[in-house]
Amino acid sequence: MYIIQDKRFYVCLVVACAAVFAAIILIPNWNRLERGHGASPRVLTIGPDFTRKSLAGHLVLVEGVAPHEGIEDIVSGRGTHREIALSGNLALGYRTDETWLKVEMERADFRRRNLFLWMQPSVLDHVRVYLVERHGLDAPRITEIGQIGDNDPDYLWNGVGSYLILEYKEPVSQYYDLYFNIGSTSSILLSGHIGTVEQFNNRMYASDLTVGFYISFLMTVSFIFVVLFFRSFSKNALYFALFSFMYAVNIMIPARMYELLPVAVDMNVMDIVNVQSLILLHIAGALFFRQYFELWITNEGLNSLSLWLCAMLLAMAIGAGLGGWQAIMPIELGVVAIALWLYFFEYVRQFLSGRKLSRAGLLGTGLYSVEVSTYHLILIGAVAPDGPSLSIIYLANALFILLFTLGLIEEAAVQERRNRLSLNLRLARRAEQTAVRLAREMTRELEEAKVAAEKALETERRAQAEQLRFVDVISHQLLTPVAVIKSSVASLRRSVGEAGGDDAMRLQRIETAVRRLRETIDVSLVRSRISSVGGRARKRKVVLVTELQKIVERSCRLFPSRDVTLEFDNLDLSARANIDVEMLGIAIGNLIDNALKFSDREEPVAVTVSRDGDELSIAVRDRGIGVPVDEIPKVKERYYRGSNAASYFGTGLGLDIVNQVALAHGGRLEVENAPVGGLVARLAIVGEFDPG
Repeated sequence: MYIIQDKRFYVCLVVACAAVFAAIILIPNWNRLERGHGASPRVLTIGPDFTRKSLAGHLVLVEGVAPHEGIEDIVSGRGTHREIALSGNLALGYRTDETWLKVEMERADFRRRNLFLWMQPSVLDHVRVYLVERHGLDAPRITEIGQIGDNDPDYLWNGVGSYLILEYKEPVSQYYDLYFNIGSTSSILLSGHIGTVEQFNNRMYASDLTVGFYISFLMTVSFIFVVLFFRSFSKNALYFALFSFMYAVNIMIPARMYELLPVAVDMNVMDIVNVQSLILLHIAGALFFRQYFELWITNEGLNSLSLWLCAMLLAMAIGAGLGGWQAIMPIELGVVAIALWLYFFEYVRQFLSGRKLSRAGLLGTGLYSVEVSTYHLILIGAVAPDGPSLSIIYLANALFILLFTLGLIEEAAVQERRNRLSLNLRLARRAEQTAVRLAREMTRELEEAKVAAEKALETERRAQAEQLRFVDVISHQLLTPVAVIKSSVASLRRSVGEAGGDDAMRLQRIETAVRRLRETIDVSLVRSRISSVGGRARKRKVVLVTELQKIVERSCRLFPSRDVTLEFDNLDLSARANIDVEMLGIAIGNLIDNALKFSDREEPVAVTVSRDGDELSIAVRDRGIGVPVDEIPKVKERYYRGSNAASYFGTGLGLDIVNQVALAHGGRLEVENAPVGGLVARLAIVGEFDPG
């Protein structure tokens, strides 16, 4: 289907239709609907069970009344006028001259009562009502019973809608006529009713209740969308709030709520304000429809129509303010009705083509189009402004506002969820960017710290290597002088013999000093040897029992006078294990040296080797001074010596070296006091035994 996208097409269409409507409305005396023929009107009878009667079908149009003729001329039959019976309501079109109507009345009983006459014009300046009594051949008796209309200071208005109310008392005569002299009018179709005070009160009560509820409903909707606008800043909410508010104002003015103001208000000013409020609500509606349908309808020309429509309506509002509101009203409503139907049909077309559109928006647009069209038909005299047409207007308006309220609230909820998701997404992206930035900064800092640590580690390694080389060189250089001194002391002791004396004591002190120096050198060499391999064990497969026996024998040769025993528990003599023999020898040697050092000469030292799976346990037990209980966790620390070992020579490095050997083999060093005295040092390592 071909879609017209050019906005100029729609603008020209609306302007052309508005010109046609203007030409129709401005033709005087055009469109007199429901006109009958003949001079025999239908008499309106008021009986005992009188109910509200409509004037439709009882009206007589008096034509040809000259400007200088009055009610007396009409009643007496003077002049050139003629009477035409109307079968329905009177549609006058746009007129500037006076119009005369007549209704023939008949009382079916002799009880006189007060009756209420209420007429409902679309737009009307003023009406004079005359009561004419006929008494046989006597001259008619003419009584002006009142003037009603918004330009008469003595008019009576019910305060609801456009009802014009006049109360009168029935005359004594059984037959009488009511004459209506209608002044200048604008697009008027007149309908009217006659009823009793009870019927009038019931009607007024229902009208007051309906209009009061309707105004409250519109103001509530306007308030809801004002709140919604400040929460979501949605243009749709703002335009719909303005639309609802101006609609309420447009109802308040005919309902005379301006009388609550503390100052007097000119009726002509209120007429102009009423028309301008109607135009402003249509401008708000046009802006709303443009904003709303841009979300659903992909017709560029139709979406641009609302801007031209707003410009036309604004010009009409200015024209109404300058005094041309009576002629502008029908044209304005016609233009709005055409634009609405264009929107509605395009909405239907795209809905039927399979697009996913809002059903509430579709139905609401159709209802509002019906309401505006009905109002326009009333103004041009095509439809009577009575109960059915007004019900259509009020019901269509209420449903339109309700549907769009629900739709916009749902849309606002969806938009709020989208905004919340968008906000969460922005926060997540911001957090992600911050995290990336922090990660980069931390990575850079870590890289810098890594480089600095590597440099420091390399410097430390070089310093440590240099220190170890220095210690190794110094230690080896000292070994030879120490050996010479020891050999010389041995020669001197043989020369001195077994005799005591000062020389023997001096030799004893020299031997003790040489032994301590040798121990210090040995410890330095051991640390240098372990550090040279970086604390890593250089394992190889060996026969475990054989190697352990060699290690213990080397330690025993250093102390030939001491008793050191070696026992094997749950260990096959041919078992092979993967160990670093040199490291293990250093560790076991240190444990045996400590056990011999801190126990009496006559006390034995027991070395027990056991196996539990792949774990090899080497326990060295002595009967020496032991370690204070609270100091046991500290004895494996470097340079730490027990408080009870101050009188014994040592460096505090022995158990630290053993612990390093244990860690290099994936094991541990355990130290505890023996129950019967002394200390048990247990070296547990992973032996990685061969299967079998």
